[in-house]
Amino acid sequence: MYQQKKTLAAQGCEEQFRTKLQLARMQLETLIQLTFPILTVIFDSWYCSCEFIRFLRAQGIDFVSRLKKNRNIKLFGEWVPTETLFEHLPMSALRAVVVKVARRSRRTLHSRIFWVAEVTVPVRGLGEMRLVLSKKTQEDITGVILITNRLDWSAEEISHLYSLRWRIETF
Repeated sequence: MYQQKKTLAAQGCEEQFRTKLQLARMQLETLIQLTFPILTVIFDSWYCSCEFIRFLRAQGIDFVSRLKKNRNIKLFGEWVPTETLFEHLPMSALRAVVVKVARRSRRTLHSRIFWVAEVTVPVRGLGEMRLVLSKKTQEDITGVILITNRLDWSAEEISHLYSLRWRIETF
């Protein structure tokens, strides 16, 4: 379980401190040692670091995450920050998709429409990745960017898997 470094230091146990990323990796390593079949890991953007993603890929584990806003992707031969993608995304690039989304308050799924664009591009430090740019409405000026190493997955699959994260976090 995660504990803040200052809390452990106050208890005289500072050497036991582990970052959240270290703890996540340790948990996955334990499951791997137990030969537990890990198919896909779904996580928040906080865990979307190059180091963690490289670890997952080295283990042959697929993932879906929300991409951090400070990432750069190669688009038309130039590195561009992902935070600017929605500014330049024409409405004609978006398509409506129906996604089965997990409700936060209940353990049920419901259908919801999102406006998405999909692209497979190099992400700096990670290599070729599949991105889904997703908005709640076509007119929204911002949205979220989901990332996966599965280049063959559709926007619907990626969005649905990411929505399941809430069901896990509220267990």
